[in-house]
Formats: sequence, C-alpha cells, structure tokens
Amino acid sequence: MWNGAAAAIGRDVRYGAQRERGVLDHRGKRQQPDEATISVPMTPEARQPNEASLPRQFVDERFPFRGYSDRQPIGVCRVRIYERMNESPVIVLTELEENETTSITNLAENLWPEVLAKYLPHRFDYPEPAICIEHYPTIRSPRGRIERDATYDQVTFARWQPRAVRRQGIKRIELGEPDWHPLPREKLHQLIGEPEN
Repeated sequence: MWNGAAAAIGRDVRYGAQRERGVLDHRGKRQQPDEATISVPMTPEARQPNEASLPRQFVDERFPFRGYSDRQPIGVCRVRIYERMNESPVIVLTELEENETTSITNLAENLWPEVLAKYLPHRFDYPEPAICIEHYPTIRSPRGRIERDATYDQVTFARWQPRAVRRQGIKRIELGEPDWHPLPREKLHQLIGEPEN
C-alpha cells in the first residue's frame, strides 16, 4: 500500500477557498479561490511503499528430510518463510542439486506438513496454513547455457489437516492429495518480492 501522499504526486491539487486566498497567477493577477492550484513535491515517503506491507523473510536455511524409504540417504532442500501483515505466511521449498533422495515434488504430501510442524505448528489451526511454493532453480551447463529455466508452482492440498501414517516403515505425517499450479512472475513478486532464478 502506498503512502496517502502518493495520491497527490504528478498532478496539481486543488485547495479550499480559505487556503487559497492571496495566491497570484503567472501574470501577477489575483486568482479566484477555486482556480488556485499548488504542486505537491514528491517526498521520500511517497516514493516508497509502506514497509509494513512488504513480505519479510524470517527463515532461510537448509532443511534435512527422509525420503520414502529409511534405506535412502537423508535428503536436503532449502526452506524460506516470509511473513505478511494480516495474511497467510509464504513458504518456499527449493529442490537442491545436492539432494540425493526423493524429490520435493514426489514427497510433497509428507514434506510440507513436516516443514509446517517445525516452523509454523500453530498454523495447522487455519483452513489453509500457508501459501506453499515449490521452486526448482535454473540449471546451467558448464559453459553457462541455460538447460532449464527456474520454475515456481503453488502447491495446494485436498486436505490441510495432517494425519499420522506409516510409509516404508517410517512414521510420518501427511496432508491430502497435492496439486500444482504454475505461478506467474507478477504474482510471485507480490508474495515474496523479487524472486531468484
């Protein structure tokens, strides 16, 4: 949300008759009260959006997790969490090239509730605990050629309430069936600011 002063930027603002008495025009003649105008300069506050309304990142770290089987190596992804005033937090999970186990896509219904349980357990009380975004970064060849562009998808679940399950001998928690929705860059920018590749 822009500061209220921004509404006056780039145009002349008419003032009430009481305020405009005594204003002269470019010929030195006294203007009628309803003709007087004044230009409002752009202030630093008007140039900038209200900082309180911007998403604020408060988590950015590696998150270790188990794959489908306890015989697989421990996996790792990157987790970023952004809080927004009076709105649902945004969680971004990034698939890392070094991950040697199940991908964040194939483990979505187990991985997302485990992330929520660690960082935002109170959010399970909400109908939709968070906006969940799956991120695959740009992949480049050794010569720097782009082999795959970065992708961002919002992940939603048929059921957001977690339940206890056992998968391949591992006790886990699980959400409902996941679904993926590609995020336009403009929407992504609104949610987390300028995205990475």
